[in-house]
Amino acid sequence: MKPQDSPASQLMAFILAENDAEKKANTQSSKIDKQDPVDAFLCGIEVTLKSFDPVLLNEAKGKIFGIVQELGLKQLNINARNKRTFFTPIPAYKPSSENSTTSTITTARDYVTHFDGY
Repeated sequence: MKPQDSPASQLMAFILAENDAEKKANTQSSKIDKQDPVDAFLCGIEVTLKSFDPVLLNEAKGKIFGIVQELGLKQLNINARNKRTFFTPIPAYKPSSENSTTSTITTARDYVTHFDGY
């Protein structure tokens, strides 16, 4: 503010500065509110991890990585189990010297191997 500003203009400048500060504070708090829970957790333990001496930090990183790796493997197994497709074995003609004229095909390779085009 300049010394020749009137009290009204000084008051208006003060109000505008307060509004700007409030908007910045609201913007920062809304960013924190919208933060991903994983990011919030990691930011929360960041200060603690950074306070460890190198040996303890290395141990903490190893244990955290081990847990994440173990749970990642479990997630892969769950995903694989959910993606499995099942089919009913198809009886198909199998020319051979065996007594029966039909056999049960259990894999796609068996089907291709035993399919004779009929």
